[in-house]
Amino acid sequence: MKIEEFEAKERTEPSAQNEYGNQFNVNELVQRIDFKIAELEAMERDDSFVGLYAKIQYDLSEKQYDSAIASLNALLSEKPKEAVLYKMLSDCYYSLGDKLSAIETLTNAFEITEDESILEKAISIHQLNSDHEKMIVEYSKLIERNNHAVVFYMKRADAYVELGKYEEAISDISYVIMISPNKSAALFKRGLIYSKSKDYTRAIDDYTDAYELDAVSTYLFERSKVFLSIKKYESAIEDISTIIKESPNSPVLYSQRGETYYQLGEYQKAINDYTKAYELKPDPYYLLNRGFVYCDVNYDSAIKDFSSALSDANLPDELRSTCLNNRGYCYVKKMDFDAALSDLHEAINIDEEDDPAPYKNLGVVMFEQEDFPKALEYLNKAIEIDVKYVPAYIERVKIYEALGEYANAQDDRNKIGDIEKNANGSA
Repeated sequence: MKIEEFEAKERTEPSAQNEYGNQFNVNELVQRIDFKIAELEAMERDDSFVGLYAKIQYDLSEKQYDSAIASLNALLSEKPKEAVLYKMLSDCYYSLGDKLSAIETLTNAFEITEDESILEKAISIHQLNSDHEKMIVEYSKLIERNNHAVVFYMKRADAYVELGKYEEAISDISYVIMISPNKSAALFKRGLIYSKSKDYTRAIDDYTDAYELDAVSTYLFERSKVFLSIKKYESAIEDISTIIKESPNSPVLYSQRGETYYQLGEYQKAINDYTKAYELKPDPYYLLNRGFVYCDVNYDSAIKDFSSALSDANLPDELRSTCLNNRGYCYVKKMDFDAALSDLHEAINIDEEDDPAPYKNLGVVMFEQEDFPKALEYLNKAIEIDVKYVPAYIERVKIYEALGEYANAQDDRNKIGDIEKNANGSA
């Protein structure tokens, strides 16, 4: 077909459609025509390379990947060191779902071209597949070629973290801290790894050093989370309050400080912070947390907050179940057992096997109604879901004592002691 014939046919043929049966976008159609014209022009000049490349572009635009692969292989036989062609070939294989060939293409290409961008592309595919072991292998190759490439050490550390290999990750970041002029970012990243591995003392040290080098509020925020984890609540509040002075309109900060005040038992301050967070951003999550605080202060206010959160149609199921369970708990405390049973059963319908709390609260309702066998059934289910769920053991002790089963009650007390001892030992 001559160029003139093709151009006339494509520009005059009615209702050109794409694979979905819709009209082509004008720009898409023009691009398609231009690719084909370029191919035909090259063929008339007998320029095989340009012709093949134009054909590849056309095939890719039409998603004809098998044809593009054949043309790319033909081009690579003539120009084996063209890195861009290997990348295109890998993309074709990946588009066809052949991830193994996509990776092998890039791995082999790196041996030929020694182009680092080839390996970086291979790493991106490994990342899509969550194959962190292979990501580490490829980053190690890049590091061998450039021992001072900070970015590769940082990214390899991320892959190590995904595999739970914290010591290896810390080793990489420590090297970066030694050679990099931007030490604060590396110190912060190492602090995050120490936090994940629960080495809280070193995490605090790194966050502190990072903040002293570069007063970034994120460093203080992460340090406050560590302080909260190790129950140094005053230090956590001090950090968050410092950040709030700089960012007074952040609901997340008020929510975090509210949680910390709650842990300190300063309920009114916690309520004030959750209220401020909700004013800044009317997210039902903040109502839910304020409701938690009200559970220790005022059941009616707690029920009101949980009900408001539940009225949000977009509330995720996990939070909906939590709201229903906690509102049910408040109804139990108010001795409104019918309302409690309704909420608790609905919570279980949403999250049947993952949350022991609704079963524990149902056990409490049955205990109050003196249906001890049913109460034991619910509490046993709660413990089956989570054998370390202390509140269920506490309620079961009450039932065993009401039934005169004192040996069983003492066994549960011993279990509670063991669970709390182990929890304190790992903190």
